Amino acid sequence: MTTQLQNKVFKAAETSVLAELGLVVGKAIVCTEKGVDHYDLQGDHIPKLVAAKGLLEFFGGPRVHKVMHKGEEAGAIELGMLITVETCKALDIQADWEGVAIAFRPTADILAKYESGEYRGFSIGGECAYEESA
Repeated sequence: MTTQLQNKVFKAAETSVLAELGLVVGKAIVCTEKGVDHYDLQGDHIPKLVAAKGLLEFFGGPRVHKVMHKGEEAGAIELGMLITVETCKALDIQADWEGVAIAFRPTADILAKYESGEYRGFSIGGECAYEESA
């Protein structure tokens, strides 16, 4: 899904289901796409250094998954990886985006909604404060 707003293009994250592992995998934070800064649906851009620091802090605490930021815990975020030019080079892989990829293990009823296609993307919550240098 792609939306255009004020000359900026926003793409909703797509996910993949690894049913045999009970995991849903996808992009949690997109910093750049094809070398261009990415802006989310709220118009925010997260620099890759901020995303990296956030990933480190996030995995130091509880990694709870909620459905669209609401309700009770619906699973746990199990894996996370920083995707940058540097990490791709180190792993000999290619990606046309930079940011954070995650895998989460939802409850069985939520996993079924991903498997059926009812859910195709996901959102993560968090806060960060930073100042962009001029």
